[in-house]
Amino acid sequence: MTLTLRRGDFTLDLAPETGGAISALTWRGQPVLRQGPGQGDVLDMASFPLVPFANRIALGRVNWSGGLFDLPLNLDGEPHALHGDGWQSVWSVESHSEDAAALTLKGGTSWPWPYEARQTFTLEADGLYQTLSLTNLSEQPAPFGLGFHPYFPASEEARLVARLSGVWLTDETNLPARHLQGWPLVDWRWGAGFPPGRVIDHCHTGWDGAALFNPGPGRPSLRLSAGPDITRLHIYAPPGEGYVCLEPVTHRPDAINTQDPEAEGLVILAPGATHEIWMRLSLLT
Repeated sequence: MTLTLRRGDFTLDLAPETGGAISALTWRGQPVLRQGPGQGDVLDMASFPLVPFANRIALGRVNWSGGLFDLPLNLDGEPHALHGDGWQSVWSVESHSEDAAALTLKGGTSWPWPYEARQTFTLEADGLYQTLSLTNLSEQPAPFGLGFHPYFPASEEARLVARLSGVWLTDETNLPARHLQGWPLVDWRWGAGFPPGRVIDHCHTGWDGAALFNPGPGRPSLRLSAGPDITRLHIYAPPGEGYVCLEPVTHRPDAINTQDPEAEGLVILAPGATHEIWMRLSLLT
């Protein structure tokens, strides 16, 4: 099932049964996000939610509060648990109108702590406003993380402006290995492209919650913004694929297995408590 919203020159297609994903966001028929299929593989979609954690958990193993848990290794060829289970679940349509919708998910079948997630989508005059929230349904305080995974069309001339103060360098399996202050990969503070021939798949820290992205000639630029509790931007830019991912996330990869998970952005929710994040995509025309 595809759920279509419209406002002015914008059209948004949602795929609730395919990970609660966005399958398309267009302006005057032109893709703002990568054009995905109406149904099919969620990894071919335009954007999907990251819940109840973002990015990787090492080998799918969690050691938390005296308990040991094994998570499913949920992507072929990937040695770690990836992106939680929301992106591989069927979401329910809670409500919808001509230009807004809400989707919900009762999750936790593959996560040790049950939760309820909710997404809202609102088309605005210049783009899309999206929220993602999670409520802890377990009877104990529990760890959670959230994020968004949008894909943006990008040519070789694409440019990004983002204020970032540090980055996690990774090991051979894409887990964080060493944090460095500064810009050892690319200095995007004043605008830069993406290095040809090299995969960027890194969590950047010290983000101020705003970014400008120019996808290249013939396409309008856009502004990406996120709430004040999001200070990390995970950038995934595989060369030659025609897209880049700019992912606002609450925490670094594998935060749950660090000495201080909260310092790395993980949120500890009391029973019944809710945490919400937001992202706005505004077209600059």
